[in-house]
Amino acid sequence: MRLVDLFCGSGGFSRGAHQAGFDVAASFDIDPILTSSYKYNFPQTELFLRDVSQLDGATLENLAGGLVDGIFGGPPCQGFSDMGRKDPTDIRRQLLGHFFRIVAEVEPTFFVMENVRGLAYAHSKNELVAALKLVEDRYHVLTPRVWDASEFGAATRRNRIFVIGMALLQN
Repeated sequence: MRLVDLFCGSGGFSRGAHQAGFDVAASFDIDPILTSSYKYNFPQTELFLRDVSQLDGATLENLAGGLVDGIFGGPPCQGFSDMGRKDPTDIRRQLLGHFFRIVAEVEPTFFVMENVRGLAYAHSKNELVAALKLVEDRYHVLTPRVWDASEFGAATRRNRIFVIGMALLQN
């Protein structure tokens, strides 16, 4: 199974994939500081310092080594966070749409997107709905769910929203 981690940062999602018994073929992030420990923790995974907004599906598949089975990631959350300014002009908010654009281009079997719960609030929900429209015709998308990370072993209470999609069966 070939998995890809978008907006990988230090590799939290990749860690979960590895703990579940999966390998991650490729990870992408633009920030060399946030990813500075990634190669140490995941020496078998190719890390690409790339701007995801400039990445296309064909390039991603090529860099990942072939057809991709799953994409997961957490686009930057600062523009949606309870603690942030919730500035609608924050360009990082656009990266949410790029996550789903890439999913639509690559058409993996499944995707998992994680973000702050503020993404479901009135000031942001339209952006989530618009992003999901990019994949709704090819995926069964579960209703976005907010889960507290402390209920899954994290040492801190952190409410996060998850959007999970599985490819529709083709006739």
